[in-house]
Parts: sequence; C-alpha cells; structure tokens
Amino acid sequence: MPKSGKWRTAEICNLSSYPGTNTVAVPIRRVRLRLAEFGLAHSIVTDDKGRYWFDQQAAAQTVAAEERMPT
Repeated sequence: MPKSGKWRTAEICNLSSYPGTNTVAVPIRRVRLRLAEFGLAHSIVTDDKGRYWFDQQAAAQTVAAEERMPT
C-alpha cells in the first residue's frame, strides 16, 4: 500500500512521526519573506490542496521585468 503524503514528509525529514501541518507553513513563510527582498515572494505558490511549489515562470517574469528597468 502506498504511503500518504504526510508519512512521506516524515520519512523525507527523517522523523519518527508526522509532526503536523504548520511545520511546513512556517519555513515557507520565512522563504517568502526572504524572496520578498528581491520581489519574488509570489513565486512560492500554494495550490488548492495546500501544497507548495515554486512558480518558475512567475520568477522569470519578475527577473525579466527588472532587467528591462532603467538603472
């Protein structure tokens, strides 16, 4: 029987049990805050199932827009 996503998370993080839902949300918030310094906070996306992913296209568009701005 395949493992659920929560047990996969525990396995990847080398944990003996699943720690709960906010264990990922807090580091993601910190990553977004760090990316915000570069205008990229929106590139970490949360889908309708609560999963996080990096939107490479949004990040590339931000970088391209900044490259077009006069200095």
